[in-house]
Amino acid sequence: MVNSKQYSGSAISEQGSQAYGSSKEVIGVPIVRVEMWPGRTRSQKAELARVITEAVVTIAHATAESTIVVFEDVSRENWSVGGVLASETQA
Repeated sequence: MVNSKQYSGSAISEQGSQAYGSSKEVIGVPIVRVEMWPGRTRSQKAELARVITEAVVTIAHATAESTIVVFEDVSRENWSVGGVLASETQA
């Protein structure tokens, strides 16, 4: 039986991309979602993906190959801090 999760319009299957913890139990595919304001470069996102993946491998005992990092740039008019749209405040 394949356990699939719907994510951003595409199904991610946990079969075939499973990680094993130290006691060899099966751990599902780790998905780390990073939401931030637009403006980071491709290089910055690549570095973030690398260090986040390393942390997941070290702490969650997943494999790098099974770790998914998703970046979503959220515009300031779609983000509120303290009840005020970020687009209405100074950065």
